Amino acid sequence: MNDLTYQPSSTPAQLSGTGEVVPYSDDSLTTRTSGLARALGWFSVGLGMTQLLAPRALGRAIGIGERPVLLPLLGLRELGSGLAILQGSQPKLAIQARVLGDVMDLALLGSALASPRADATRVAAAAGAVLGVTALDVLCVIQLARRNGSAAQQPEAGPARVRVTKSIEVGRSARELYSILRTLENLPRLLSHVESVRETGPTRSQWIARGASGERFEWTAEISTEVEGELLAWQSLPGGDLISQGFVDIKPLANECSMVVIHLEYAPARESDTRSAAMLFDPTPEHALEADLRSWKRQIEAS
Repeated sequence: MNDLTYQPSSTPAQLSGTGEVVPYSDDSLTTRTSGLARALGWFSVGLGMTQLLAPRALGRAIGIGERPVLLPLLGLRELGSGLAILQGSQPKLAIQARVLGDVMDLALLGSALASPRADATRVAAAAGAVLGVTALDVLCVIQLARRNGSAAQQPEAGPARVRVTKSIEVGRSARELYSILRTLENLPRLLSHVESVRETGPTRSQWIARGASGERFEWTAEISTEVEGELLAWQSLPGGDLISQGFVDIKPLANECSMVVIHLEYAPARESDTRSAAMLFDPTPEHALEADLRSWKRQIEAS
């Protein structure tokens, strides 16, 4: 089974600076998730090596005193988690192991506060840092779970499946563009094949799309990832006419301009459905999305 996660092409995007629509191949939603996992893996390796090689200095630095036996043991755990993440065969399980390790570290820091030898200020600062890393670990587990869960419902790749990514420079700030697109009812202004988007909750929406020959597709989507002012990603829920996911990534440029990247993926939800997702586009997904982006750019810059 092949999931609907965008895989970058081998040809990087060339940004023309003139508003030309170009292929986009960098920093996809998959890249963000795997990049976070790799960063956490290298963090584990670095921390583990520090705990192994300099346990006394580290113990003094975080205010718990010298722990020449305990900290090297924790270092072995960190090093093992980091190498497992970087190996990449089971990143979700390795990140989950990191979460458990974070809980152990917080318990250690909590018990250290009861010691009269502990430096309360340094221990509190260390606990805050661990809580921050724990939040990243949990976020990574959630993203990996969503990606794997999405893959479970995807059909085999074939002619009925569509995957397209384009980008364009727009003469408006990233903050303004994100505000426009975060109101999902505005998406039909950007995507001509989308007839309507109706928000039914904080993260859910009902989509209706029509093909060039009148084919009608309906599905419910849920926001899967949101980074305020920068990234909005969505994916369909089971039960619709299409399996769909996409994202809009907005990158600030100089002079209050922004690079807007949009990625779309569609596939039939049922093997028995003879309708192709390509029916949504005329003449082709690439040309249709290029035309949509150019038209939207003119509308936004003129308003």
